Amino acid sequence: QIVLGKFVGLVFFLWLVVLFCTLMPLVLELGTPMDIGMLLANGLGLLLLTASYAALGLYVSALVVQPVVAAIGALAVLLGLWLADASSSGDFTLWHALTPTGQFSWFNRGLLGSSSLVYFLLFCMFFLLLTIRRVRSNRMYG
Repeated sequence: QIVLGKFVGLVFFLWLVVLFCTLMPLVLELGTPMDIGMLLANGLGLLLLTASYAALGLYVSALVVQPVVAAIGALAVLLGLWLADASSSGDFTLWHALTPTGQFSWFNRGLLGSSSLVYFLLFCMFFLLLTIRRVRSNRMYG
């Protein structure tokens, strides 16, 4: 319950930021035609990407005691995932398919694929379950 509460609170805050950032370009609609579908796909992808980053960050913070070490560790893991995606040679490589930024690239093109939605859902669930397990283990064994 603690882990899910922290996750929901963090995701709600981050989604507010993403929502306002997604709504800002709508002002441009007053002066020029805009692809609203592309904007909404990017917004949804960014929401899912922030949720997955939040789940991974919560897991790293459950592994260590110091908050600064947790922040640096989460940044290092996310940087490693980004480097794995950046070093992949194309859109259809294994590394590109396994990284969150690789899955986000489909949303960035305006494509809503069910595989990307399932990926982000499984990514979040995997790291949240690992976090719950770690917190239980810390409570049980000190």
